Amino acid sequence: MKKNKIVFFLATFFGMVALGFHISTFFVPQIGDISLPYLLFGLPIFPLWLLTILELRKRQQAEAAKSSTKTSSPFQLLRLILGNIPLWLKIAVFVFFFYPTLNFLRFATHSEQGTASLKNGEYVLEYRGNFIRKLTEEEYYYQNALKVQFLSGGVLPFYIVTIATFFPKKKE
Repeated sequence: MKKNKIVFFLATFFGMVALGFHISTFFVPQIGDISLPYLLFGLPIFPLWLLTILELRKRQQAEAAKSSTKTSSPFQLLRLILGNIPLWLKIAVFVFFFYPTLNFLRFATHSEQGTASLKNGEYVLEYRGNFIRKLTEEEYYYQNALKVQFLSGGVLPFYIVTIATFFPKKKE
């Protein structure tokens, strides 16, 4: 049980870091030029997600042992995740699970097909090392902010599912 609380705390902490970076890039696009946030919000999800998968499999096996039917469905998994959590967290799971689709569409429609970089003191847009065009400083930061928004928005559903899975249960 102590492991569950630790995983819940870590998922909540790093999920909030990812959400914080995600939101901050809308207001401070220059933050997209920092590579450290990628490590802070991206790497912790891998061990946390592995623990989430193992926990859900354990719960699924316990359910199967109690049940007479041996079939498994996505709805059963959803029930295992959402079954014993408060309504506000269920809403958050729904929002953060479907938000990346909107985030991806925004990224696909607003980003130019290339990578913004600084070459010889100029902001340029490149695609596979080939020069596309010069960028203004504002465009450069905007393109980098879009990239951070895309990456940080993509990990949010993993964090929220981990948070919901390890949310402390009320003692009966």
